[in-house]
Amino acid sequence: MIADFLLLKKSLQFGKQEPSIVPPYTDFEELKKDVELYKNLKQIEFEISALAEMISDTRTAAGSDAYVASLSIYNSAKGAVKMGVPGSESIARELKRHFEMKPATETNE
Repeated sequence: MIADFLLLKKSLQFGKQEPSIVPPYTDFEELKKDVELYKNLKQIEFEISALAEMISDTRTAAGSDAYVASLSIYNSAKGAVKMGVPGSESIARELKRHFEMKPATETNE
């Protein structure tokens, strides 16, 4: 990991100003390309990170909305059991299992 982009820029600058300090085994043109690529990829990485955070936030909100809707269906099924609606008891029993579990994991998506 490059900790200091300024080091890269300064090395290019000084190598350009004083070509005699560039070792003969260093491909200076390749160095220029690498520094430019690093700069461009850093910007792309920043943009992707921001996008990933927005996706995560949206996914969390959608999951919360879906949980609230699922809870309303569960509560409706429990009400249906009390009213004697045929078939509602097995539905309420199945949904109850999910509300009794430890915090949900994402293995069953």
